[in-house]
Amino acid sequence: IEKTPCAENYDCVTSLLTDIFTCSFSESFEKWLKEKHMFLRFFSDLASNCFTKPKDEKIECISNINIYSECDHSSTRIVKVIRARLLWLKELLSSEDMNVKVIHIVRDPRGSMQSISTLYGTVGPWNQRPSTRCEALISDIHTRVELQETYPNKIMEVLLFNWCLKHPETMKFVIKYDFGRPSLMPKKLQFILTHLQWEN
Repeated sequence: IEKTPCAENYDCVTSLLTDIFTCSFSESFEKWLKEKHMFLRFFSDLASNCFTKPKDEKIECISNINIYSECDHSSTRIVKVIRARLLWLKELLSSEDMNVKVIHIVRDPRGSMQSISTLYGTVGPWNQRPSTRCEALISDIHTRVELQETYPNKIMEVLLFNWCLKHPETMKFVIKYDFGRPSLMPKKLQFILTHLQWEN
């Protein structure tokens, strides 16, 4: 989305995220997801199982996945949105049709810039004004404080360095926030740990 005009349009971003959370996304999104194996392998148990098969069988398995059905039958839908603005999520938090919770992961802007440089080089829309990363972070912090006052049980902040240095404690905290209990069924916990530890 960051490579499209939609990224600059509040209504467009809100609409896209709403479609994802309600499993009413477009065919183009489905096609994009099925081609992004790094993301698809964590989409569902069925999708993960496809990646245990030989190449030809894996491709056929992926093509047979009904993304809409898998999404619709999931009781919990986790969406990772990179470089999003918290303001974009305000409408989702206020929706009575969706029980949306937000985990705002805050990273040192220098780390963000290093990541962006690795992906896009020294040119491009994200590097024309590096100072915008700090401006965006400060704006998001203020927005998070405001949103927490309105939706105290729907938004939390996690510092990335705490996640790295205090991984077990932070995971427990996040799981309790997401699921209402400090631990998960072994299968679900293993799924999350595999996601966090997987290397490309």
